[in-house]
Amino acid sequence: MSDKEAEVHDSTGNIFEDLGLANPGERLAKAELARVIRKIVRERGLTQVEAAALLGVKQPDVSDLMRGKLARFSMERLERFLNALDMEVRIQVGPRPAGKSQAGVTVELGRPFRESPRHSRAVPWREMPFREAGPAPAPRRTRSCRWGR
Repeated sequence: MSDKEAEVHDSTGNIFEDLGLANPGERLAKAELARVIRKIVRERGLTQVEAAALLGVKQPDVSDLMRGKLARFSMERLERFLNALDMEVRIQVGPRPAGKSQAGVTVELGRPFRESPRHSRAVPWREMPFREAGPAPAPRRTRSCRWGR
């Protein structure tokens, strides 16, 4: 270890903002979408070639996605990848929460929804495993990221 002490800074909750990179909110949202895609691909045991066929891209694109090289992937493209993996992508709009200085965008991996026959709104159903067979996994914590503050 060196004689210098490490400098510690408070985090904003967004590493891209902390590093002073351009468009930190969009970068964080894309990183979270890519994280979900990687998780699904790994849990299904897909090779990069199999994942590429499923996503409609070439294997080098999947390699970039799995390694976090996201510059060539738009939010919309990542959302289409999730649809190709049979994942529903929901965009929910609401008022800015009290106590937040600025509205933002959040990416969450949550529970699947089904339409209720009695209601026109979506209602929670049950945790759905990513894999095709086997018992349902234990409930997962929801991860989120902020776009903006």
